[in-house]
Amino acid sequence: MDLQTLILALVIVYTILVSIASYKKFLSKCKNIFLYGPFIMLKTSRGNQIIDRISKYRLPWIIGMNISIAIYILSFIIALWLMIVSAIASFRIPASVAPTPQMLIGIPGVNPFIPLWYGIVGLVSSVFFHEFSHGIASRIGNIRIKSMGILFLIVPLGAFVEPDDEELKKAPRLSRVRVYASGPAINILSSLIFLLIFTSSISMVSFAPIGVAVDTVFKDSPAYNAGIRPGMVIVAVNDDYVKSWDDFLQLMSRFKPNDIVKLLIRNSTAEMILNTTLDERSKYTGIESDRDRPFLGVANRWISIIYSLANPFSTLPESFLELLRLPFIGLAVIQPPYPEFYSTPIPQNIFWSLLNTAYWIFWLNLMVGLTNVLPIVPLDGGLIVKEAIEVILGKISSKKSIEERSAIALKAAYFITVIVVAMILMPIIVPRILNIGS
Repeated sequence: MDLQTLILALVIVYTILVSIASYKKFLSKCKNIFLYGPFIMLKTSRGNQIIDRISKYRLPWIIGMNISIAIYILSFIIALWLMIVSAIASFRIPASVAPTPQMLIGIPGVNPFIPLWYGIVGLVSSVFFHEFSHGIASRIGNIRIKSMGILFLIVPLGAFVEPDDEELKKAPRLSRVRVYASGPAINILSSLIFLLIFTSSISMVSFAPIGVAVDTVFKDSPAYNAGIRPGMVIVAVNDDYVKSWDDFLQLMSRFKPNDIVKLLIRNSTAEMILNTTLDERSKYTGIESDRDRPFLGVANRWISIIYSLANPFSTLPESFLELLRLPFIGLAVIQPPYPEFYSTPIPQNIFWSLLNTAYWIFWLNLMVGLTNVLPIVPLDGGLIVKEAIEVILGKISSKKSIEERSAIALKAAYFITVIVVAMILMPIIVPRILNIGS
């Protein structure tokens, strides 16, 4: 049974048990435990005092909340651009590589690209930051908080803050917008903080001093047939030691196809000498100019990418998108053989665990922030768009009552929601309808 099947089975069993508990009212005597569909909500009002203490310094928070509106607007533009680019690209994506519905679900273990435990840490932190920020913004706007607590679906998925709905509706429009914008804004800021931690940590990494690391071995190549595998290090070629890939490539250029080379190889436990006969490069590339050029069959496609991650803003937007796409090329959790190729300032198992954690807190906070700025009701972005439509209606149709303008704005926001959701689903649906690449 694979991991995804196991998780699905656990969710089904859990949902059945929760449904039975709800039907039998087993939790009716527990005043602080509530069922919300398959979710268990543990509510309390004790944390309200903490938020009240934190939010008592009103002026700095008001300035911060106003900045959050600016962050929301900028993030909204970026998220909308990414969504439009994705929708347009859906007409060119081959059906064989089109995203699946699972890829749109940001639940660790369900989404094939989000690792379970790092994903849980990242998701819990992003939900906590998001909801806590809503709580502070509510108190700054003199909106009472009814409760706060933890949301469970088998495991804790995050925290929540529950403002008083009636007071939120009666609050000034600017106070409501601050509440809505504060959640995604703090996610964006948190992602930038953990990005700084991630990139600063990466800059402390250095290659092992001797040899060149191999992370790719082409199947049935001379290297593969000789026994070289990803994770090994080529220390010397015909007794000439190599310290970089430039050294290695220069040495290899001296040979011809069918030459026999002696390689000194190091793995995690020992060194060994392997002899192999070089092949002709054109057999593997199909390029005529590669005739009479030697081919061993090793590469370090992804190892050098570590250094580019230390400065993800060097060549925008490509460098930043390179950082975001790590989950889709199998590098989001840096695991063997890659750690063996580097020297780290602290023990490797601790260093890489902390680095992976920082990356996923950055990645999921960014995704949660950008998702929540989208104009989708009932997400924060959808509620802000509704407020903006009400303002526009107030200027062009002042004769209508507040209730009428609110009803029209809500219908318009739902219409926009349908359009946006359709655009999000296009990369999944369009390539399969057009059967691109078949």
